[in-house]
Amino acid sequence: MVNSDLQPEAESVYAAVTRWAGHASLRLLTLFTTIGFGGAALVLLVDWRRWPLAGLLLGAGAIGTWGIVEQRAHRPHSRMVNAAEWTLAVVGTLIAMLAALGLFFWAMGPAPIL
Repeated sequence: MVNSDLQPEAESVYAAVTRWAGHASLRLLTLFTTIGFGGAALVLLVDWRRWPLAGLLLGAGAIGTWGIVEQRAHRPHSRMVNAAEWTLAVVGTLIAMLAALGLFFWAMGPAPIL
């Protein structure tokens, strides 16, 4: 059966985030970057055991920075811009995944030893 009769496939989270960050206002992206990186540093300085929250903030900061790089880059992209975007995407994704995992374990609470 051809998939044309069904609803179109939903886009991935990565595609949705990069599409949004590529078209968001520069003020909003700067806000994401500042609150993301500054908030993460503040959370880690206050209590390093809250690293999952800092990781989520770092992920938001990476999204903001990626959007700024994407909007400021000239077409066609240079190798430096492509490398910066790739690095931000990989590091931001890894940090967000680790933070989500940390929040999951925090929500589960301490486990009794069997």
